[in-house]
Amino acid sequence: MLNVRYLAVFRTIMQMGTVSGASRILNVSQPALTKSLQLLETRLGVVLFERIKGKLYPTPDAQLLMPEVERLFGMLRSIEHMANEVKHGQVGRIVLAAVPTLAATILPEAVARFRREHPKVAIEILSLSTSVVMQEVSNNQADIGLVDVQFGEDYFETIPLCHAQIGCVVRADNPLAELEFVTPAHLAGQELITFADDTLSGTMIRSAFEECKVSFPRTLIVNQTLVACALVKSLDGVALVDPFPLISAQPGDVKVLPFRPIREIKPCMILPPERPQSVVSDLFLTTLKKTMNDLMSRSSLLRAV
Repeated sequence: MLNVRYLAVFRTIMQMGTVSGASRILNVSQPALTKSLQLLETRLGVVLFERIKGKLYPTPDAQLLMPEVERLFGMLRSIEHMANEVKHGQVGRIVLAAVPTLAATILPEAVARFRREHPKVAIEILSLSTSVVMQEVSNNQADIGLVDVQFGEDYFETIPLCHAQIGCVVRADNPLAELEFVTPAHLAGQELITFADDTLSGTMIRSAFEECKVSFPRTLIVNQTLVACALVKSLDGVALVDPFPLISAQPGDVKVLPFRPIREIKPCMILPPERPQSVVSDLFLTTLKKTMNDLMSRSSLLRAV
């Protein structure tokens, strides 16, 4: 394979017209340049320069090769430019997989902030169930996963986002909206909207009722927080859900109240096992953490890990 340094010597001599001129540009001694040129000619099997009456002249073969050498150095400049953009997170691609609640709340704000600083980075967002998020991340199909349950580090590299308290979502005209917090006793006779008892959130909510020795009320089961919040408005029901959908922009016709006794979920980021992160992925993780800190400052239902 050709030595790029030898080609650089040839190119500079062609541009400057003399070995002495190339020596000044490259800051290399003339004997060293002459040696590099001789090695290149030997490697190519082509005479590149002839000395006539003490002056160096490029051969027709050298003139023929010069455009290809310039094309090569143009490609090297392009590679160097792209590497610099990669280094500073200006190009690349990130695939984000998240459960619907986090995909519709935390991610939009984080992505908007990231895009302002890194507009050339391609981003793909996948809103998936927890099990499919895990599958996409474990198969290296997604760079970062966001889930609403915390896993042991035996499966993934796990980065906790926060502790999020279960909240009670009510219509603003519901008498419960005037309370400082809501307990199971307050929910007797209410149309309760929450998660199934085979989910972590559903199990925690039911345990709160058992702890308070209150019978669990009639319940409408959902599998997404966003659906639960929509039903609160249309049915005048009461939802016990995670607080994320109402943190960024809480509509005036509903209100989210603390639920007591406290029940918390622990959303986290999961990263592909045994795979280094790209520069842009690392930068997005930093942006996501900053976004999470901002969200925690807006809600008493979120706290740092």
